[in-house]
Amino acid sequence: MAHINIVAGGTRSRAGRLSVDAFADFGYQILNQEHIFDVKNAVLSDLVGNKRALFVVSPTVYYLYGADINTYLAHHLQQGQYRIVISPSTEKNKNMDALMMICNEARDFRLDRDGLFVAIGGGIILDLVGFAASMYRRGTKYIKIPTTLVGQVDVAVGVKTGLNFGNAKNILGTYYPAYATLNDSSFLKTLPLRELRCGLAEVIKMGLVTDKSIFDRLENIYATSSAINPGEIDYGIYVDAMLRMIEELQPNLLEVQLERIVDFGHTFSMRFETDTYHRLEHGEAVSIDMALSCCIAQLKGMMASDDCIRAITLLKQVGLPIFDECCTLESLKGSIDDVCLHRNAVNLVLPTRMGQGCFIKQPEELPDDLLVNALTMLKNFSEESVEISKLSSHQQVIA
Repeated sequence: MAHINIVAGGTRSRAGRLSVDAFADFGYQILNQEHIFDVKNAVLSDLVGNKRALFVVSPTVYYLYGADINTYLAHHLQQGQYRIVISPSTEKNKNMDALMMICNEARDFRLDRDGLFVAIGGGIILDLVGFAASMYRRGTKYIKIPTTLVGQVDVAVGVKTGLNFGNAKNILGTYYPAYATLNDSSFLKTLPLRELRCGLAEVIKMGLVTDKSIFDRLENIYATSSAINPGEIDYGIYVDAMLRMIEELQPNLLEVQLERIVDFGHTFSMRFETDTYHRLEHGEAVSIDMALSCCIAQLKGMMASDDCIRAITLLKQVGLPIFDECCTLESLKGSIDDVCLHRNAVNLVLPTRMGQGCFIKQPEELPDDLLVNALTMLKNFSEESVEISKLSSHQQVIA
C-alpha cells in the first residue's frame, strides 16, 4: 500500500513454524480550505505533483463545478497527466458495477502504482473511490474532496470505504486511509437544504454523546429560528465535530474494538434506509435512530426526561425527521439481529446525559415491550409541534 509503511517487525523460524511480525505506520491529513479550485490555490496541485491522477466526480458536482475543475487542472497539470470520470452517486449505484467501472477507467488510463485517485463528491463517491484505490494494484494513493456536509464531518475523517451488496448497506468494504482530505466549506453554499440537514444530524450526534458544547451551541442557534440554513452556521462548530470524531476514531481506526460511541444513531438507521429503498437519506435515518435511542434511554431511566426532550426538540427544529412508517417492531428486531452479526453484540449507544453515552450489549436488554413503548413515544412526539410543554405532557403519559 503506497502510503502505509512497515516500520518494525521481523521473521523467525522455530520448530518448523515460520512467523512474521510487521508493524505498520500511517497517518493522514484533513485540510480545511476554501475555494480549492481557484487557480490561485495550489494546495491540490501540490498534493498531486507530477503523478498521474484519475479524478472521479459525481454528476451534480461536475454540473456545478465542472468548468472550475477543468480550468484548474488545465492550469496546474500537464496535458495527459489526468483524466476526469463522471460516476453515478446514488445509494442504488453504490455497487460492484460502479466499483468496476472506476477500476476499468484507471486501467484504461494506465494509472500506475505511484498514481492517484481523486474523489470529488459526497460520501458515496468517497466510499467507492476509496474502495477502488484500496484494491487497484493492491493499494494506490487517493485524495478525498467531500462536497457535502455529511462527507466533510463524517466520511472525510475516517478510514472506511464501502459499497452496498445484497440489500445491505456498506457490507463490503476496507479500512484504507486517504493520502489527504480537502474540506472546502464553499461547496456548502450550493448544497440543497435537505443535504445540509443530513450533515447536521451527524454533528448533533457528536454533540449528544461526546461534546455537550456542540449541542448547546446548536440549540442556542435554533432557539431563535427554525429557518436557519445549516450552510450559514459558523463552520467552527463543524470543525469541532470533526475533531471529536477523530479523537474517538484514532485509537481504534481498524475497529478492533466494536464498542464505538460514534455508532450512536447507526444501529437501526441502516435498515431504515434499505427498507425504504433509500427514500430516507442517511442523515434522516440517523436522526430517527437517535430520537428512538433517546426514547429507549429515557424509558430505561438512563436519560433524564428534560434531556430527551431537548434532543428530540433540536432534531425537529432543524427540520430532521424523528419518525417514519418504516419504524416497526419487526424492523427494530431485524436491526438488532443484523448488528449482532457485525459487532458480536448489540452495542447500542444510548445517551445518558448531554455529551455522554453508554452501551447496551445484550439483545435481552431490549425486550419487545420496551421497543414498542419507545416507538409509541416517538410517534407521539413526531405528531406534536416542537413546543416542549406538549412534548412533556406526552412523555409523562407514556412513562
